[in-house]
Parts: sequence; C-alpha cells; structure tokens
Amino acid sequence: MYSVKGACFLTRKSLIEKLGLFDEDYFAYFEETDFCHRVWLSGSKVLYEPSSEIYHLGGPNKEVSPIIQFHSYKNRIATYIKNFENKTLFIILPVHVLMCLAISVLYLVKGKVLYSFAIISAIFWNFLNINMLLSKRSFIQEKLRKIKDATLLTEIKKNVKISYCKHFLFDPRGIYDFEEI
Repeated sequence: MYSVKGACFLTRKSLIEKLGLFDEDYFAYFEETDFCHRVWLSGSKVLYEPSSEIYHLGGPNKEVSPIIQFHSYKNRIATYIKNFENKTLFIILPVHVLMCLAISVLYLVKGKVLYSFAIISAIFWNFLNINMLLSKRSFIQEKLRKIKDATLLTEIKKNVKISYCKHFLFDPRGIYDFEEI
C-alpha cells in the first residue's frame, strides 16, 4: 500500500517528529500521499487493516471544482519534485506534466475553461515556487531518504488495482467519470 487516506490513519508520534506531518503549503489534497511517500523513503512501511471499518461524515462530492483540481495537481507535482530521486523524477515528471496538459486540453474542448486553467495554474505554481520545493527536496533527499526509488516502486507496485491508477492519475478522490471531461 503506497498511501492511506487522510480521513483516518494512525501513525507513531516519533515518525511525525522525524518526518513532519503534512506539508504546510498543501491546502488540501494529496497531503497524506506526500506524508506516506516520506514514510516509505524513511525506511518505514505504510500498512492497512482490511477488516477495519471507517465512518466518515460527509463524503465526496461528485462535482470536482476547479479549486480542487488546482490543489490536487499542484500538490501531486510538488510531491514528485520533493520525493523522487533525480533518475525517477526525470522520467515521471515530464510524462505527468504532459498528461496534465492533455487533460487540460480535454477540458478546453469540453468548454470547461476554469478546469483547464486550474491545471495549468497548478503546473505554473510549481515552477514559480521551485526554489522552495528544491529546499524541501534537499532535506528529504539528504536527511530522510533511506531507500532507493527502485526499492519503493517495486514494493508499491504489488497488487495495484486499476481503480487506484485511475485515481492516482486523474482525480484526488477516486471519483472520475470520463464522460464528464
């Protein structure tokens, strides 16, 4: 399991003290994934209890707003920049940004200009804040990292479900209807 949902997870206080909790520059979306990525990099593991039941008041809204899109894409790109080794980053980041641009074009074709603008803004936010991200990256790579990306990617690719891939690539909550684009 690569990441858990922020609505309900347990972690050791010592791990939070070592890694920090959520990145303060992440307003919402992908912050728990960033934390879990750092957990893995520190040599710890992310586990889940399949028989547990979680009750969450509220729940996902079918409509994904441009603000949600902005924060989701912004934070995902920032997480990649901060956490991946150079070799992995130089492969994943360009592919991901190209996919983001393709999705942005699809939104434009469907007349959803604000959604398209949100994704483009998320990409540019990362360029405009690259010095801050590189500072965080330096800390993560030099102080926290205990394992190589190859080890991490081998571990997290076990038993990946297609629904997770769809969530990971397209939507912060795993609710994505291709007809809506």
